[in-house]
Amino acid sequence: MKKGNNPQLQFDNFPIFILGGPAIAGITIFIAFFLSDFFTSDEYIIQDIPNLISGFFIIFILSYLFGLLPAIVTSFIFNRIIKRYIRSAKLYHFIACGAFSVLLWLPVPLLIYPFSVNKSHYALGLISIMLYSSLICSYLSWRSFKKQLKIFNSRAAA
Repeated sequence: MKKGNNPQLQFDNFPIFILGGPAIAGITIFIAFFLSDFFTSDEYIIQDIPNLISGFFIIFILSYLFGLLPAIVTSFIFNRIIKRYIRSAKLYHFIACGAFSVLLWLPVPLLIYPFSVNKSHYALGLISIMLYSSLICSYLSWRSFKKQLKIFNSRAAA
């Protein structure tokens, strides 16, 4: 909650999307690669722990490098959509706004797909990872909003 002369509740969730979005996406990509390697490789996972740890850090860094701008834009879109529901916001408002803010990215892979060389579905996979991380960030935003609303109501009652 921002402080100011305005006694209305103001909600800002930029840190949740910017810090949480790429982290959740990086962890999701790492788990997907780990499970694909685990089920397709005959080697023991214990012997491959140094490669797993280095791969995790590489994926985590790359997820922030490539995911920071989409996280900022998605957070901005989410804030613009959620503003109309901010007083009576329930969990489904936050989840729906998070899903809509990611679905606005859908034209990007659809425009890139015809020009890709091997017609891969990586862009649609990235949209699904963005949707997954945005839904988690929306849930975390809702929890943060509920805490801020409780504090705001207790101050208004006093």
